[in-house]
This record gives sequence, structure tokens and C-alpha cells, in this order.
Amino acid sequence: MLYLAESQLGRNAKLELINCLTLPYSSPLEVDRLAILKKSLHYLKGKKIILAVKYQDVVERRSKISRLTDFKVHEGQALSYIAKSCNLPMDSFYTDTSLCHTKENNYFDLVAVSKAQLYSRIALFSKLGLSVFAVNIDVYALFDLCKKLLVKQSIDSGLIIYMGEESCSFYLIDDHRICFEPVHRSMTSKDRREENSTSIVDFIYEVIESIFMSIECNKIENIFLFGIKNKLIINRVNVYNMSDIIEEKFSLVLPYELISLSLALSYKKL
Repeated sequence: MLYLAESQLGRNAKLELINCLTLPYSSPLEVDRLAILKKSLHYLKGKKIILAVKYQDVVERRSKISRLTDFKVHEGQALSYIAKSCNLPMDSFYTDTSLCHTKENNYFDLVAVSKAQLYSRIALFSKLGLSVFAVNIDVYALFDLCKKLLVKQSIDSGLIIYMGEESCSFYLIDDHRICFEPVHRSMTSKDRREENSTSIVDFIYEVIESIFMSIECNKIENIFLFGIKNKLIINRVNVYNMSDIIEEKFSLVLPYELISLSLALSYKKL
């Protein structure tokens, strides 16, 4: 999913959301996304848009030797398809692996975001006056945001629990690696309707217990919650409700599926 938004600084220098649009966009190479892509570019005509390709999705199953080559091929295909779809000549693009933009029309920027590039790029785009963002934030960015917002706690590892519309994802992560254990747990529609019931809490506790029983994961000190209203109490573990922290700090109240958008906008203020 891509999240498109315009933001501005409002009263007391608080970030305000002007327009918001979500796109079920997974790859510019999928023909059935053409109509959505054209619609979004029409909506953004005269503005700039950042498309942050999830670097992790592109390279996670490839060998270290082939990653750079594979990524450049993917990027080239994406540019070619978008240019053809929007009747823009390929020679109007400038490519440097991490930043692509049209020389004259300024319709959009295509950005390949890795963990190391994310924050410096966001800062650069802000300086260039970019106001429209379409960002997929991966788990590295979630973890880095936790560290930025909880800087006094000196966090270097933890368990991220991300609640979606139909599932809950659990990510074990530190500064050097990421583990998925489990990668994904589905919930029933009844569980999602009864968000304030004990079923959600019981579900999360059950998964956490199974993770704690793992030999590699028995030293978790921090848990970060995204999109979860319920309060969790776990002995000898620091539990942080990051959605509440984001909402309080940036005055952004968004549904669960827009957590990534709120994070992208939040970076401008960190």
C-alpha cells in the first residue's frame, strides 16, 4: 500500500494533514495498477510525489552478490513502465539509483529507500520544498522511529508488534538484524470487530509467550506497539504504545492502516 499526503505546518508549528489518499500499489510493473497510477499522477499534477520502494522487498531473498544488480534492473523496469504509462519520454528522467525525477514536469520523484538512506533523503526532500509523500515504511524505519522518540531510553533492540486490519505482525529487531517470529498471525473478523475485548489482548499475549520461549528471543527488554489500543503489562519488559506517542507528539490521529503515513510525516519534525 502507498500512502499519499500533503502536509503543512499549522498553528504552534504542529504538522497538519491537508489531503490524504491510499493506493493498493505493490509494484509499478503490474498492469492492473495502471488506472490507479494515472489517477494518482493526475491528482498530483503540478506537485511532486515521492514513491519510496520498499528496498527490503526487492532484495531480501537475493544473494549479497546479486542485490545491487537486481535492484538496478527493478528500478529501470519501474521507470520504463511509469514513463510509458504517463506518456513521458525516458530521457526526461535522471537516474542515480536513489533519486529519480523529471527534468521539466516535476510530476514525481522515485526513491529507492534503504535503512541508511531514509532519514537523510527525507531531510533533503524537505529542503527541496517537497510537500507530497507516498511512502512505504519498512520495519527498519519503525525501529529507528522508536529509538528517535525514546532517545532517553538508549534502545538497541526489541519486539515490534504491528496491528493491521486483518492480522498482527511481530518483528524481532536490533541494530544489525531482523527476525520474523512469527512472520504473520491472522485474526478472525470477530477479533477485529471486538478491539476492546480481551480476545485481542489474549491473542497478543499468546504470540509473545511463544516468542519468549525461543532460545534466541529470551532476552527481550522492550516491546513497541503500533495500532493497538489495549494496554499490555508484561513483567520485566518495557512496553511502549508508539501510536499514542506519535499522536501526542505530532497531533496525528489516523486509522491503523495509515500508521506508515503518520510515520513518514513525523520524520519531518524529528
